[in-house]
Amino acid sequence: MSKILRRPMFRGGPTNRMTGIMSGIEDRQNYQDAGPVFKARTPEEIRATYKSPVQEEKDFDPLTTFLLQYGPALASAKPTGSLIGTAVGAAAGPIQSMLAEQAERKKYRRDVEAGLSQMAMEQAGREQLLERELASKEAIAQKQLEAMGGERLQSLTDKYFSIYNDFILAENRAKHDVNNIPGLVRNKFGKDQYGGLLEGGDIDKQAQKLGKKDNEGKVYYDLTDGRTKRLRKDVTGKYDWEIVSTQGEPEEGCRSTSTR
Repeated sequence: MSKILRRPMFRGGPTNRMTGIMSGIEDRQNYQDAGPVFKARTPEEIRATYKSPVQEEKDFDPLTTFLLQYGPALASAKPTGSLIGTAVGAAAGPIQSMLAEQAERKKYRRDVEAGLSQMAMEQAGREQLLERELASKEAIAQKQLEAMGGERLQSLTDKYFSIYNDFILAENRAKHDVNNIPGLVRNKFGKDQYGGLLEGGDIDKQAQKLGKKDNEGKVYYDLTDGRTKRLRKDVTGKYDWEIVSTQGEPEEGCRSTSTR
């Protein structure tokens, strides 16, 4: 039991430990705001994560390698009549050997880099397929949610029509419930700022009545047009309505003073 309780899911940390094609994916948070579930990387991005096994040896010195071969070659070389000629002749083999070794090293590095690039391209292809698959599943899930929401909207509209005997009022009341207008208002304006419903009638008179009850600044949902409206006092001291969005920004033509 003690080992189980030490797992990440019981310590508040991320529970995934994905590797391979799923490398780099983190736990999804706030699905409604976080965007795509998975974003495929480009080959260049993937390649940058690979550490090449080919490293330049810090202790490799072509001159030292040459001298290590040149010394024995010079010592065993047959004299050619002059010291310089003998030295030059003895250097031919070590130079060829050094050049061949360097060429081999470069070829090996090129082969490894090409292999890593190929791996990165293949990985990017797999991630693109995964991204499309997840996006397709997410789209299907969203359509299913929308369908469920549409069914609930219709059901609530029918329910409220029996109360209001007015299709517009009934449908806007259903939208109020389906879209959780009270929750959106409280989230954007404050937990005590949702005032309730305006269910028709003269909203200007309602503004004056509500204002006298110390409701200035509260946000109401008007069933006649399906808009959220904040109660405000103008420069003359009269209360009226400011049309606002649930994100908190005033909309164009924000003052509503029409009489119903």
